[in-house]
Order: sequence, then structure tokens, then C-alpha cells
Amino acid sequence: MSETTTEQVVTETTPAVEGEKPKTVPYERLSEMAAQKNAAIEDAKKAREELDKINADRDKVRKAQLEKQGEFKTLHEEDQTKIETLTKERDEAVTHWSEHLTKRSDALKSRMDEAKVDDETKGIAMKIADLDDRETFINRITNETISTSTDTRRGANQIEGGKLKPLTEMTDQERRETHEARIAQYVT
Repeated sequence: MSETTTEQVVTETTPAVEGEKPKTVPYERLSEMAAQKNAAIEDAKKAREELDKINADRDKVRKAQLEKQGEFKTLHEEDQTKIETLTKERDEAVTHWSEHLTKRSDALKSRMDEAKVDDETKGIAMKIADLDDRETFINRITNETISTSTDTRRGANQIEGGKLKPLTEMTDQERRETHEARIAQYVT
């Protein structure tokens, strides 16, 4: 339709013969054409405004996403710092524990050397992985016993040997000499 309108306008405005006056376009047709042109310009402006608005909204969304990613990046960096700190602390603790185990093992070896334990028994003792079990074994082979029946009462420390005899087994003289020690064991 626009092609025919353009042709009609052209044919109407172009003189058929040279020297003739061109035909004029009716006012209604001219106003209709101007209105169509103005409507097309307005539509183009609206479309451009909508496109600009869409682009602006897309940029806002993109910026918001980048900000969120920035927060996640910050959180990630904080977590990495925590991990590095904990790893360092763990490594220090492992090193300290290893040193403790080495010192304890060396002390057990020197105890066996002092007790002059034979090499075969030393080899058996060193194959025991658990240090508590190894220490128990070394205590048994060196005849070192830890007495759990030691009388630790205060009065018992004042008597020769640290043991009080039962009263029925004591003579009168022993009773008199140990009387204060017996009382002291019950008084704090």
C-alpha cells in the first residue's frame, strides 16, 4: 500500500509533459502522510526509550549480581584465611606432639640402657607402638614397680619404714613412742 501511495504521489507531482504545471496533492492526503510520518517517528522514539530502559535494567541486574559475587568473594577469602590459620595451628600441634613422643621414647630407651637390658629384649620393647604399653613392658623387665599401697598419711612418714604396726603387735614402749605419729595421721 505504501508503494502505491508513493507512486501515486510521484505521478501526481511529476509533470507529464514538460511545461505543464504539476498536479497538486490534496491537503487531506498530505496531512494523512504527515500524520503517518509523525506516528512512525513517535513509535521509533518509544521503541528506543523501551530499549534504553531494558538495557538500563539489565545493567542494574548485572551490577547487583556482581555485588553479590563480591560479597561471596569476600566470604570465600575469609574462609580461606580461617583454613590457613587452622592448618598452621594443626601443623604446630602435630609437630609438638611428635617431639613429645620422641622425647618420651628416648627416655624409655635410656631407662633400658641404665638397667642394662639385653639387645633382644630392647628390640621387642621398641616394636611396641603404644608408648604406655612400652613403658609398662619396660617397667616389668627392669623390675621397677610402682607401689600403689604406699602409706601416704602424715604420721606414717614419721615412723621408720613409713609403716605403722597394728597396736596388738606393738609393745608398750612402741605404743608410747608412736602415739604422736598415730594421732598426727588422723589430724590434718
